[in-house]
Amino acid sequence: MIFIQVALMAEARPLVKRFQLKAKKSKPFAIYTNDNLWLIVSGSGKTLAAAATAYLFATAEKTPMAFINFGIAKHALEPVGTVILGHKIMDRSSQKSYYPSLMFEIPCPTKNIITVENLSKDYTDDGCYETEAAGSFLAASRFLPFEVIHSVKIISNNNKEKFCCLTERKIASLIEDNFEMLLIVTEEILKAAQEFTALPSKDSELFAITQNWHFSVSEKYKLKEIVNNIKALKPDTKVKDIDLNECNSAEEVLHCLKKKMQKKPFLFSSQKIWD
Repeated sequence: MIFIQVALMAEARPLVKRFQLKAKKSKPFAIYTNDNLWLIVSGSGKTLAAAATAYLFATAEKTPMAFINFGIAKHALEPVGTVILGHKIMDRSSQKSYYPSLMFEIPCPTKNIITVENLSKDYTDDGCYETEAAGSFLAASRFLPFEVIHSVKIISNNNKEKFCCLTERKIASLIEDNFEMLLIVTEEILKAAQEFTALPSKDSELFAITQNWHFSVSEKYKLKEIVNNIKALKPDTKVKDIDLNECNSAEEVLHCLKKKMQKKPFLFSSQKIWD
């Protein structure tokens, strides 16, 4: 299952038609679904995007494998119709940045996606400008790791083709005309998410942990993320050697592993890294 957030109904309609989505809710946000996809229409702006994203996670029966913020964006020079994948999401007003993990074959250009309060007439840098990505990315990160959260944009206008020329029909046509590339990008995101969230094999260090405690899907995301961070800090660390015997639940396991991760390694000592 995948969650997609868009700002405009003009962006949603081609997806609803292509994937044969059924209306599930109309208020406070319109939601359309099938067995594999939940789509929410937030309205414009990062505050609404964040609220809609949180509402989608709260409303759905399952945790998705991946989340995509999708919609149109402006770039100074990129041709109209170019599909862009964000390698960095920046909130211009707060100066906070988020970095999606692109752990897959990238079939399209990647750019810095910059969320602004209001779009200007012209830009001179290499960023893609829009008004929602930072809000939805931050909200989705409360439920999923960065590895499975992405922002995909279609360039709708540049410094030559102005935003005022856009109509709902033109927005829909942009999406329809570039659907094949959008499908390729989405499939790559889902394949990477499947690999990231795959159940540990019997040879994996995580296997015993997931067998001894019951982990929800979202807790499995967190478990794998924490263990990856531990391995990054100290590659030769054996997760099986970390004492988890006093943990009574998956939540306690995650808390214990976080504490281990936050301890600073004693590089000058011959003791175990987490002692």
